[in-house]
Amino acid sequence: MTDKMLGVDVSKRKFDMVLLGEDGKSRSHAFPNSEAGFRQLQGWLERLRRALYWPAIVAMRHNPTLRAFAQRLREAGKPTTVIVAALTRKLLHIAFGVLKHGRPFDPNYHPITT
Repeated sequence: MTDKMLGVDVSKRKFDMVLLGEDGKSRSHAFPNSEAGFRQLQGWLERLRRALYWPAIVAMRHNPTLRAFAQRLREAGKPTTVIVAALTRKLLHIAFGVLKHGRPFDPNYHPITT
């Protein structure tokens, strides 16, 4: 099963993590806010990283916006692993933006900065 949404709540005592799967079921876990808890959290998030690897590769080849982003990184001399990690992060930002605003992804959208 591929997970499609991640929720994070950080407090002073613990990290609460929730993954929502494609089947609509959620899996959650609370990790202590300590070095050991952080290591446990890293292991738990490894599953999410694996789930986003191939979508990042596909986006690099087929999404014009992300293809241009990957090309800029390649021209800057970044290795492929760094490019894929950056695309994974970019995909997460796009997904959270789509979920937050309830609108489909618009590759031509450029926010007005003041």
